[in-house]
Amino acid sequence: MKGTWLTERSRSVSNVVVRGRSPDQIRALLDSTQAAIVEAFGTPERDRYQLVTEHSPGDMIIQDHGLGIERSENIVIMHMINRPREIPDPASTTGPVAELLTRLERGVEQHFRAKPARIMWPMRDPGFTPAVLGQWRKTLPDAPVTQLDDASHYIQEDAHERVVPQLLSFVAGTNLFG
Repeated sequence: MKGTWLTERSRSVSNVVVRGRSPDQIRALLDSTQAAIVEAFGTPERDRYQLVTEHSPGDMIIQDHGLGIERSENIVIMHMINRPREIPDPASTTGPVAELLTRLERGVEQHFRAKPARIMWPMRDPGFTPAVLGQWRKTLPDAPVTQLDDASHYIQEDAHERVVPQLLSFVAGTNLFG
């Protein structure tokens, strides 16, 4: 793919179980599955897409094929999708990220350049890199910037304890509606 920054494997797991497990048992199943995927494939810990579907025993037919294995109510049918996922290069001048950033930059410049703005930037974001922040600084030159050195793409999860107070302070000190 033109402008590809990284190709990695995307894994999603669907578990089918007999209805009746406790929330702790379901969580243990999901956590142990994720731990095995991380260990076996080197998948990042937070790259986690899992689903559990519960069925009544009569909704499932699981038969032995001559191996002499006794089935129990604890059976788990696991289906994993394992496919390449291409992540576009945010610094590329072509591709979906470049197109999105161009549209965003034009829209922000047109509608928001003369309005109060505050930039909170995750410095570990694999898509919106420090180079992209440089473009935002050109588009909104008067906006104060907070660089969150240890945050990634979801700053509301990674740095909420710093983001929320700064944004509340910004909104309180800004006449956004008048």
